[in-house]
Amino acid sequence: MRGAPTTQKLCCRFSFAILSRVGCTSNVHQEMKTLFVLSIVLMLVFCTTGQSLAEPVTKAMPSIALTIEGGGMNADWKSYPRILMVAWPDGRVVWSVDQKEGGPPFREASVNPSSIQATLTKFEKIGVFQKDSFRHSWFGPDSPYHSIWLCQGGKHTRVETWHELFETNPNLVVVSGGVTSLDGRKRADMIASDTKEFQEFRKLWSDLRSELMDLTPKNGTPLGGPLKLELPR
Repeated sequence: MRGAPTTQKLCCRFSFAILSRVGCTSNVHQEMKTLFVLSIVLMLVFCTTGQSLAEPVTKAMPSIALTIEGGGMNADWKSYPRILMVAWPDGRVVWSVDQKEGGPPFREASVNPSSIQATLTKFEKIGVFQKDSFRHSWFGPDSPYHSIWLCQGGKHTRVETWHELFETNPNLVVVSGGVTSLDGRKRADMIASDTKEFQEFRKLWSDLRSELMDLTPKNGTPLGGPLKLELPR
């Protein structure tokens, strides 16, 4: 069984059909025929490029991406990554309307590119791009987690953790990177008595999230088409 025609094929078939119609219809004014031909030429250019009307402009590598990742034994693994926010060097920002779960629908707007650069420079100075400067990932197997992807020049890195997701449950806390029950204890007390390493990571994560929130515009226009990202590890 043959598959459904692609958008490109349908576009081209339609273009040639219109051209044929214009060429064989004798009662069409020359001006109308000229307008038809010009419009069809544009459609043919589109067809030969192989682009889709719904294809998002995401081929350029973003500077920042905030996603919810997952996999392993998670039954919902095919829905990952769930995009929360993406920013490109030219100032384009796309974000999910649902900042808790991520994913579509998305909105987009533009910010001053210098603000994106300033954010990257700020965290580069404290060693975020240095793999050995601190432990970048804190999450266990087969569980969802947040990931912040940063790209500066030829360097990129990820900062990842599951503590924010698990601590939406009022009875859980993440200490030393592991999930545990509060059992009547106060979360703030347990965090305060946690290891220095994970306390410092929490502070860094909080600063990153705050910066990304500031970069995300308050208003935007609906994003037409899907949003796909392929980011290197």
